[in-house]
Amino acid sequence: MRDQHSSRQSFVSTGSEDFKGGFAEGFAFNAETASADGTELATQLDQVAEAADDLASQAKEENERRKVAREYYEHKDSWRGKVEEFFHLEGPAPTGPKSSPMSPPKAIESKGLARQSPLELATASNGVSSGNPKNLRSYANGSAGLNEDLSSLPGALSTQLSNFASQCQFVSLNANGVIKAFNDWMAANKNDVTWARTVADAFEAAGSEGNVGTVSNASLFSALKNAGVNASRTDLKIPAAQVKGGETTTGYASDPINTANGNFIEPELDLAFAGAAGSLRIERMYNSISETNGSFGPGWDSVLNVRLVLDAEGATCVMSDGRELFFPRQGDGWGRANAASYWLTKHTINDSELLIVSTNEGAQWGFNNAGHWLYSAQGEGTRVDVQRDENARVSRLVHEFGRWISVQRVASEDPKGLLKVKRGAGCSARP
Repeated sequence: MRDQHSSRQSFVSTGSEDFKGGFAEGFAFNAETASADGTELATQLDQVAEAADDLASQAKEENERRKVAREYYEHKDSWRGKVEEFFHLEGPAPTGPKSSPMSPPKAIESKGLARQSPLELATASNGVSSGNPKNLRSYANGSAGLNEDLSSLPGALSTQLSNFASQCQFVSLNANGVIKAFNDWMAANKNDVTWARTVADAFEAAGSEGNVGTVSNASLFSALKNAGVNASRTDLKIPAAQVKGGETTTGYASDPINTANGNFIEPELDLAFAGAAGSLRIERMYNSISETNGSFGPGWDSVLNVRLVLDAEGATCVMSDGRELFFPRQGDGWGRANAASYWLTKHTINDSELLIVSTNEGAQWGFNNAGHWLYSAQGEGTRVDVQRDENARVSRLVHEFGRWISVQRVASEDPKGLLKVKRGAGCSARP
């Protein structure tokens, strides 16, 4: 993207030659917005690459710490280790390589144009604009070539991130927002090309190819509308990538501080069944950088907050540990999750639509069209169905063998309230 910057500016300069009037100002505005957005996007892509490199390095160091710990315990369990322990000859436990906390990707302050596009003003359709169609076509053809050179990159980046996610279980790197912004930037670039060609056609009809033509702004707006082209370019909002995920260790014991990002992570298993009903449980995960405000309070994700969020761009499945699986929209359905081998499909069962998230191993999570979690299953004998109260909150989890866990929200002086969970055997717990 940076290598193309000077070429894009050169094509803009060519298109601007002999271009005058309100549409010339709109052309310049769109070009400046594209340049500013491209700079911000390149910076965010840098941060994604740096985060991936840092996480890979941290994961290797984490594995080395665990290896050191395993070797230490193997020595302690040997006869030599027991002799050393008996005579108090053992030294301090080795710790392996240290890792410095990495800085999570940060949001970048937009450098887009604060002013309104000249083509969005109430008086924009008044007056005339003039330009040379040859110059605008030169801009359009050059820009189209540059766009084509980048066209495969968003998809390639998505694939690489998915591969990274499948190979690195240390924490998750979610760059779905950056990829979406990349696609949006490319779509806006394509719109700019069609914009220039449409306006060039109008100028040519008013003059002759190679000469300056003059057309009313109202006619140019009409031509763009008929071509399905946006007159003005909108400044992109590019979110930072997120580093988030599961528990890490020092090699000796669970360590609630994730060295990859300085994040405090704490998993809790509050209530569970053993044996055949082992899939029925209340578990939760605290993540200090999470913006979740779930059933257990700020920062806590849990099985009670599993959900599917649907929008025009796709669907996001929020798992019990806070992982977010994004399924990009593809026609009437959805594509594979960007960060893992999960799939989202629509089914009709007993005249009701059901959305099912599934894995290649057969695990399933069922949702209704409102995104409410209905059931989950990890294989035969593991299905758990969800019952909800009048406010659509989870009130009971029921295992297919009849065991259950009820959830009751108890009023208290604490504004956050209390959550009481009770299992079928009659044992209760207050998290």
